[in-house]
This record gives sequence, C-alpha cells and structure tokens, in this order.
Amino acid sequence: MGIRRGSLDAPLLVRALRSHADGLSEWTGFKASDWEPTLNEHGRIRSITATVETLEEFSWTQGDARMTLTTHWEGRNGRAGLHVDESVTLASDFGESRSVEDHLAQHRKVRSLLVLIFGRGIYFRKHEVKDEAFGPESLSDDEPRLSLLDWQHLVTRSTVREQSNATPDSNLLRRDGLVGLADVEVGGLERWAQLPDQWKRVIDPTVGLLMRERPTVEDVVISTNLSLEAAGHLLPPAPNEEETCVGGTRPTTATWVLRCLARTGLNFSAFADSTVGLARAVANNYNGIKHFDRGELPDLVHTWLIGQVSLLTVRVVALRELETDSGLLSDFAASELARDLSGDFEGEQLCIGRDGQFHSTVS
Repeated sequence: MGIRRGSLDAPLLVRALRSHADGLSEWTGFKASDWEPTLNEHGRIRSITATVETLEEFSWTQGDARMTLTTHWEGRNGRAGLHVDESVTLASDFGESRSVEDHLAQHRKVRSLLVLIFGRGIYFRKHEVKDEAFGPESLSDDEPRLSLLDWQHLVTRSTVREQSNATPDSNLLRRDGLVGLADVEVGGLERWAQLPDQWKRVIDPTVGLLMRERPTVEDVVISTNLSLEAAGHLLPPAPNEEETCVGGTRPTTATWVLRCLARTGLNFSAFADSTVGLARAVANNYNGIKHFDRGELPDLVHTWLIGQVSLLTVRVVALRELETDSGLLSDFAASELARDLSGDFEGEQLCIGRDGQFHSTVS
C-alpha cells in the first residue's frame, strides 16, 4: 500500500474500494479488448489490430454506497508478443471515507449473489483502495481529487486466505450460471441489496456451504434445508400445502419445502409424481439426517439426489427475489434446469412417489 498521510494509529478509512473476484467477467459479459483482423486478397489474415481500453461500466445504489462494475486490463512484459490480462472489477464509493469493513460488507452482498448464481464458491483475489489520504498534498480542493489518485493495493486479514483457492474454470462458470447481469439489471441488484434481514437465514447457510471445498452429501442437505425452512416461513402458502400439514392446518418441514418448490416455477414431473411427494421426500431425508433417533442415516444416493434438488431450489428461490414483473428465468431456462435434475434421477433409475418415497424405475 502507498504512504498514507496522518497518524498510523488512526483507523484506516477509505473513500473507494475495488475488488477483483471470480465470476465477474463471466457474469457481466464485459470485455476490455477487441481484436479486428485484416485479410489479404486470398482471404487469409494479414494483420490483427488489437484495441484494449476500459469501456464498459455498470452502476447501482446499494445502501449508502455507489457500486460499479468496470472492465479492467493490465499488460504483461517479460516475453515476446502481446500479452494482456483483462477482467471486471467491483468498486464501492460511499462519497466519504469509510472503514474497509463497511466497503467489504457491500462487496460480500454481491459475492453472495454470484455464489448462488454459479452454484460454487466465488473468491476475492485482490483489493485496492483510493482515498485522499494516499494522494499528494499538492492537490487543490477544487480538483476532482479521487479521479486523480492511483489505486493502492490492500491486503486484509478477512479475505487474504481466499487467494489460495483454485480459480474456477471460465467455461464451467458460463455453463452453470443461472442468470447474467443483463437479466438482473439495476432494479434487480437494488432489490437484492434491500432484502429484509430475515433473508440472511435463507442466503447464508447455502452460500457458506458452497464456499467450502468438497462438503459431504449430508452437509449439502442440512445446509440447503436450513435455507429452505427459513424461506418457507417467508413465502406465501402453496397449492395443496394442507396435504403436508398435521391435521391439515399445522405446518411441517414438508410444508416449508413445498412453498419453496412452488416458488421456483420448475417442473419436477420427470422424476416426481407430485410436488407434494417431492416436498415429503426432501423433508424425510433432511429429518432423517438431522435427528439422532431416526436410526441409520438415509441411503447415500437418495441423499445426494435430495441435495441436488434442495440446492437448485434454494438458488432459484433466492434469485426470484430479484425479479421484475417480466420474470427472471425464462420458461426455456426453467425447463433446462429441471431437465438437468431429471438426468440425475434417470441415471440412478429412481423416481419419487406421491408418498414421498424413492421408487425404482426399472420394471
């Protein structure tokens, strides 16, 4: 980090903080480079003109901060040829100097969204800060001071260990992402930032799960169903949910799961006789793992399948909170997600009956 004016004992307060993180390029689709070939008379490439510049930018309000996604590039020297690393960065600006943790709290909200969009851990790779405290004293008060300052590299204890995690494959990120920035738009990001505090109980258990390497199948079911239980309390009643209630009125775990399944809008009929039956199967597996007095743990394959259903359900339920009236997931996208799940069940030759039990599909 550069030299900071003032007392070293004073808390570190910065006007802007910029993060480099996994998935930002794939999510936004932003590019900093453009390559234009010139062909000869035989239609072969004669030359290539490369233009690299910081062009694309996207901003929204998140709490007291102004958040911005921007293309970023750096040239690399040391060997022959043209070598440019390009990426997308996330920056926050409160309009005044604030603590690094205030900035990181806003960055983590976006990171949690990306974790759910991609269904995998998303890690911070580098942080940089800007503040007048790192600038020359010769800047006059009427100059646009912040824009004249260089970004200063920042290492923070709360995220430095994340850099040791393997960088996810870009092709896998593009394949697994449920929605892109163009689908979410400014309104969706602002809705995400304004979700009530109760939604942390929906988001945090599953994000925490996905940030861990190689969780067990039981971990997947437990963490995702903590999220489903919380979401079920926040969502409106679902069709036929009285079938999951004790005496038709007292909700059970299956009731909360059913509300979430209904909220996704996904069609589960390829592997489940009914959504009520699927909700019962999820609840049975979850309770079978959670409660000591249920005897042996549920079948490992059953648990893996229930974990896949639960994980996708949490991801889609959370993303539905970003929606405008036009909807976020198209009918085609929703059917593709359900088809992926049905492939898992088909591969194991299993389906779920209305009674909430697994049944073989082999005659």
